[in-house]
Amino acid sequence: MPVEGKKRIFLGLLAGFVLVGAGALGLLFFFLLRGGRWEHWLVWGLAWLFGSFLVLVGVGTGGIVYSLLAQKAFRWEMPVHLALDLLFPLVSSVGHLVGLGRESVARSFIEIHNRLLRLRIGPIPPEKILLLMPHCLQWSECPHRITTDPTNCRRCGRCLVKNLLEICEEYGTTLAMATGGSIARQIIWERRPQAVVAVACERDLTSGLQDTYPLAVWGIVNLRPEGYCRNTGVDLDKVREAIRYFMQGG
Repeated sequence: MPVEGKKRIFLGLLAGFVLVGAGALGLLFFFLLRGGRWEHWLVWGLAWLFGSFLVLVGVGTGGIVYSLLAQKAFRWEMPVHLALDLLFPLVSSVGHLVGLGRESVARSFIEIHNRLLRLRIGPIPPEKILLLMPHCLQWSECPHRITTDPTNCRRCGRCLVKNLLEICEEYGTTLAMATGGSIARQIIWERRPQAVVAVACERDLTSGLQDTYPLAVWGIVNLRPEGYCRNTGVDLDKVREAIRYFMQGG
């Protein structure tokens, strides 16, 4: 069963990347200047390019920290997106190298993503909110096909599809079931929601959050009492909480 992500895990790795990169860049400039090798224009160009990249990442990291502490969206969203979404694969690999599990880093990323999302969303009508769930939430022995139409559910109560349909009826949102990441992206493209409450494992959720930017997607890690992809679950209170955040505007 997953636990809440700790924001400092991802932020610490991101800050460490910036500091190590800045140190390496400083050494490179030192040796170039000391050797007086101004003719190595290609090396200088790459150094300045990497330096500019580090500045953007540093500004983005600072923007994330500022937003989390001040509870206010950072003025420049592009550096924050660069630091958070585009660098996640690299930061995740670095975390793995230093002994941190990829799932821990992913949960930290999802937690930060959701917190920042709360600061930039406005009120969204419930009919424009899509609940996007993995098909493995359905009871594995169920004979009824619900991936094409969740209303085919007979509401027997053996899985949480019944509860999710009731939540949709309660708030006026819609429900879709996806059999994989590509199908989930296709559903989003076809339905064009303004906001999505997405449930998946850490791997699928992090890739989905990155691919769907700037769409407002609230990520919730699933529960796996029987392991991956079989009779999974979700904290229904978190689903309701996400819907209310979207409807109220953060």
